[in-house]
Amino acid sequence: MNTFKCPTCSTILSVFDPVRTEVFVCHHCYSILHKESSAPLAFRVTGKLREAKYHQLIPLGATGIINGIAYTVITYAERVEVGADKYCWVEYTLRRNEDNVNVFLSTFNGHWLLLSPMENDGLVCAPPQKYAPTIDVYGVTLKHFHNYHAFYRAVRGEFHFDINFSRNIECFEYIAPPKLLAVEYTSKTEIDLFFGEYIRPKQVSKGLLNGGRVPRRTGVAAAQPFYVNFDWFRSLAGVMIFGVLAFVIQYYYNLNASQKVVSYMQLNVDDTTMNRPRVSESFVVYKMSNMEVTISGDVDNNWCATDIDLVNEKDGKEQTVALESSYYHGYSDGESWAEGDKVASAFVCSIPPGTYHLVVTPYKENYGSPVSATVTATWNTYTLWNPFFLTLIMLVICILVQIGNYFFEKKRWE
Repeated sequence: MNTFKCPTCSTILSVFDPVRTEVFVCHHCYSILHKESSAPLAFRVTGKLREAKYHQLIPLGATGIINGIAYTVITYAERVEVGADKYCWVEYTLRRNEDNVNVFLSTFNGHWLLLSPMENDGLVCAPPQKYAPTIDVYGVTLKHFHNYHAFYRAVRGEFHFDINFSRNIECFEYIAPPKLLAVEYTSKTEIDLFFGEYIRPKQVSKGLLNGGRVPRRTGVAAAQPFYVNFDWFRSLAGVMIFGVLAFVIQYYYNLNASQKVVSYMQLNVDDTTMNRPRVSESFVVYKMSNMEVTISGDVDNNWCATDIDLVNEKDGKEQTVALESSYYHGYSDGESWAEGDKVASAFVCSIPPGTYHLVVTPYKENYGSPVSATVTATWNTYTLWNPFFLTLIMLVICILVQIGNYFFEKKRWE
């Protein structure tokens, strides 16, 4: 690092690369200093910029590591978009320590981009054919996002190329989040390309600010990726494949499952026995599995219902199932009709090993005819509802993520 005195305010200024520096802007008086001769640190005053509007978060000379690469901050600049909105963003020039190549770290509304210069090689044409709907860079297809004119409002530090701060620079942006290509027409024949990607604020905080706070993000940035790496069609295909495999695996597993009736109760439900609990004999479940509980009643234009409690005799925990056997039929308007079912069943899933019994409380119509019913508990039964519900949950998650992604993209392009 070398130092020299500002010709305007006599402030001692530090230059990180005196041989390559073409333009320097004093951080105290904002005088624009152009190199006067081939001798290092020989500058002349050619103009003046405005005072910086924002607080400079990262000081000049700060060093740090981003994505495993060491950098030194050599320039601070505030750039303003020409137009009614006058968007302003901050741009830091970082010298890559390993090869002294300058890259650019820009920030707007708490979002950060790290861009490196790249060769044009005919990728972008000179005016008037100066932008296409898409551009392919390193196998990535980027969409045209925005074009604007911008100028430098305030600068501190050095530039390693000659620059006319009074000229508005025409800019184009292409995106494929988190990638971004920035195209700048510095003159009618000179085109500068910068390619890079969106980086998380915590990377800047950890790499250049020793964990210090950075501004909170607001809005959606041009190259900001969605919160999760999500592809709707691939995710949907993955859910469908998972669902098919889950059903097939469950089916073949069920072929080898040996079902066992662990409890069988006969009930005579009349006005004296209804609402009175009946306790089954104890039975043992040897491994975690499902249980199907079934009620079958000789109902005829009436109903019979039961509350069935599966009780773990070790800890007293209960799981309750409510079942109803009902059947009604008749003849009206010249047609016969029937509704209900004399048999009803329900699954109790994932019962852990242990000793259990059933507590069955029957009900029927008040002052109705007596009903005979049976309650059966079958252990190690199979069901296809588990893979179905699991597939459905995954599908719902995909749909919700896709909806979130839709509104995220909509906000990006507003």
